[in-house]
Amino acid sequence: MKQTKRFCSALLALLLLFTMNAFSAIAGNTTVTIDGQTIIWGTAEPYSDNGTIMVPLQRMTELFNGTYFRLTEINGGSGKAIVNMNNKQLVISLDSKIFSATDVVEENGYNNFVNSKDYTLAKPVSLVNNKVYFPLDVFCNVFGFELKQTATATDLVTVGDSNQISLNQIRSLYNNERYDDCITACDIQLAKGKIIMESYYLKTNSYYSQKKYQEAYDTAIENLKFCPNDTYALYNAASSASLLKNVDLAMKHLETILKLDVKYKGKIISDHDFDNVRTDARYVKLIDGITVFVGGETLTFDVEPVIQDGRTMVPLRKIFEALGAEVSYDDASKTVTAKKGTTTLVLPIGSKTAKLNGVEKSLDVPAKLTDGRTLVPLRFVGEALDAKVDWDGTNRIVNILTKAPEGTSNYTTTKPILDASIAVSVVDGYEIEPNHLKGTEGMSFLIFKDKKGFDAFQSLKNADRATYVADTVYQNYGLVQGRETVYAKVVFDGKVYYEGNFVYQQKDSPMTLTYFENGKPYTIVKQYKTTFDYFDFYLLPPEAQTTSKIDEIPPELSKIAPDAKLFVKG
Repeated sequence: MKQTKRFCSALLALLLLFTMNAFSAIAGNTTVTIDGQTIIWGTAEPYSDNGTIMVPLQRMTELFNGTYFRLTEINGGSGKAIVNMNNKQLVISLDSKIFSATDVVEENGYNNFVNSKDYTLAKPVSLVNNKVYFPLDVFCNVFGFELKQTATATDLVTVGDSNQISLNQIRSLYNNERYDDCITACDIQLAKGKIIMESYYLKTNSYYSQKKYQEAYDTAIENLKFCPNDTYALYNAASSASLLKNVDLAMKHLETILKLDVKYKGKIISDHDFDNVRTDARYVKLIDGITVFVGGETLTFDVEPVIQDGRTMVPLRKIFEALGAEVSYDDASKTVTAKKGTTTLVLPIGSKTAKLNGVEKSLDVPAKLTDGRTLVPLRFVGEALDAKVDWDGTNRIVNILTKAPEGTSNYTTTKPILDASIAVSVVDGYEIEPNHLKGTEGMSFLIFKDKKGFDAFQSLKNADRATYVADTVYQNYGLVQGRETVYAKVVFDGKVYYEGNFVYQQKDSPMTLTYFENGKPYTIVKQYKTTFDYFDFYLLPPEAQTTSKIDEIPPELSKIAPDAKLFVKG
């Protein structure tokens, strides 16, 4: 038994020595780096083939966040390898000297493959340990990289003064924790016109990762100049300000974030970046208190909502007035009276009984006075005004929604007025955008440019409003084709008043719209796919607010960024 072990150990040592000598013969003394940085190659190392450096194609593609596919021929052939990155597609036939390179141009949401060319290599592409290897110099020529070679080292250069730097390369620098290089690369991009949102994000995050919080804050503020309601940038600004112990700035940005998306509450609570502001009274009120939305609008109170005996008690006057009711108080009888349209509510303080249009209604908990304000049970608010009331106990959020008005206008005669009054801005979740869409989702903003058009929309029957929204989203569906859900938003004066979901497979089914009587603040943008950018719709010149087209190059940005130029998208 011992002899067998000794024999196996010797055999293993010989095999290991043979393998090391064989690899040395293949690889030589050549070292391949990228921008001077050592690369972790894993199980597939570069090697030198009579002076030609061969690199593992899949690993090279991964280093630049491209996509790599390996296809096997059904008839037993060697198959193909396909690489997509830097607006190029590389198709390589294995065991062949021939490969093709094709430009990929995106137009109106579709990839067009143009300028395809075939090339001939000195030797056929082959496999080493089942890995596809490709000449490094050819790889660089195809994708626009520079090579600097010495007798013992080869450096692939992507960062410098080259205008060919792509977002994939910038992402790769960030993902590999090369933060200074990432910041340099972002500055190169931003110097071309200061319109590249993802460069702002990556630059901010690179400063943050180095604990350079002032620089991170300044970069986020630059980002916000182009989209003031960008929740990504607002969150970065708030967390950086908190880490800088600037409580006023941190609270300013947190308040803006929660007006746009109250679901950030949970993230803020769990993020230690905000430990420096948690004892501030404004933070306690904003995060730990109860947030009330009425018709999409966030309300602020001088007397805060409270929970009493398991019931959420909310200020009656503020909520009723936000819904258009008139509220009065008779001190002699300690009675509150609220009127809206044909509805009259009479509510004695301290009583569990109220009268709604003369009919007695029971309250779970009596109305009470706190610091001169009448607090009533939340459930009663919905019953009194025929409103839908939702309570999110986890995030302590009250959402009160009223029914949309039922119009009477004729759809056929009203539709031309609507068509002449809207701009449609379509956002694709696959591209960079500020509203946290998934890659399988899209968003369509129907933006009314004047009150006349919006009033005409409001004058329709509820079913006709839903039909118009669904038809408009469908007409622009080609810009987000393949997205499972398109979120429709009806916008006027910078706020969302109606929203619904469009699913292509259910396009013939009626759409359900949610109504926000007071308008809901939202990040309303126009997106440019080929430049990975978006801008606040209302910051664009008027002539840019008239089309649903996602432009190849956005010339209308000239008033905001006069030096804007198209860059190479990764």
